[in-house]
Amino acid sequence: MSDLVLMPVAVALVDVDEPPGAAVAAVESWAVTLASPSTRRAYRHAVLTLVREHGEITPATVASWRDRQVGAGLSLATIRQRMAAVRAFGAWATRTGRLPAQLVLDLAMVQVPRLSGQHAPAAIGAEQLRLMDQAADALWPEDPLRVAQARVVLRVLGGCGLRVAELTVAELLDVVCTRPTVADRTVLAGRTVQAWQLHVHGKRGRRRSVPVPASVRRALQTYHQQLPHPAATLVPALSKHKPAQPLQDAIAVRTSQTVIARLAAQVNAAAGEVLIAVDHAHPHALRHGYALRYLAQKGATLAGLQRRLGHTDIATTAKYLAAHQDGLEPAPLDPWARA
Repeated sequence: MSDLVLMPVAVALVDVDEPPGAAVAAVESWAVTLASPSTRRAYRHAVLTLVREHGEITPATVASWRDRQVGAGLSLATIRQRMAAVRAFGAWATRTGRLPAQLVLDLAMVQVPRLSGQHAPAAIGAEQLRLMDQAADALWPEDPLRVAQARVVLRVLGGCGLRVAELTVAELLDVVCTRPTVADRTVLAGRTVQAWQLHVHGKRGRRRSVPVPASVRRALQTYHQQLPHPAATLVPALSKHKPAQPLQDAIAVRTSQTVIARLAAQVNAAAGEVLIAVDHAHPHALRHGYALRYLAQKGATLAGLQRRLGHTDIATTAKYLAAHQDGLEPAPLDPWARA
């Protein structure tokens, strides 16, 4: 792990007890960028305390600093706030070129004391996704349209890493080939190509593009081919009739959540044991699983994952993965890829 090397900066506040060295000056420059006065005071104090006590910010010094606070009897909430301040400072220093991006991930891997009753974010793994995919046929044996919809929900969330709200606003024309030929210009025309992308409508109007695996394309093709009329939305809603009929609107967030929960319940019922915990059976757990599988790929980078997940701050991506650092086992990024 690389040590943090801070370059001198021009801005420094004057209310610092010690002479403002490069690290202290950098902290002061960062502090003035924080909008909330209360957050600015608390975060500035936390990082300056670390710098004054250890002289540098590395994973080792942060871990030592954390242990001293635990030994001093500080509340876990206070310690977690101070650790968050250090990570926020590290993210800012990365963006401004004062330290390498790898250090943000290294700092995120320093374990934070867990509050009582708090659980690590849930993740659904590749094998669980395959079992859920198979469970759709058993769950709706006489309703092929609902089976096809369930597979689309499962594969787009688990194979592209979308938030469930992003799925509900996606349109069919958002799926494009990056190098279309004349034959490819019909969306999902059925050609075997490797460069399909989904243009995602993210939070606060932000846009990004994510790769669409072959298994996701197949599920989308199957679903839309079964619809009696062309649909503009990526995942059209279905009526409650049996068999289901397509509606004009896009699938709702609650419906997507219900689909994932029912597939997980079917997997557990078929196995006669709990293979997917109840608290894992929600759409965001598929996004967590996607992030872990991506990180396990050869050549994966934190910046690459940040782009795929749509995080504005790389520190958010680092914290997102830190809770699962013990679960980075090799797994295919596309769990439904054909051998």
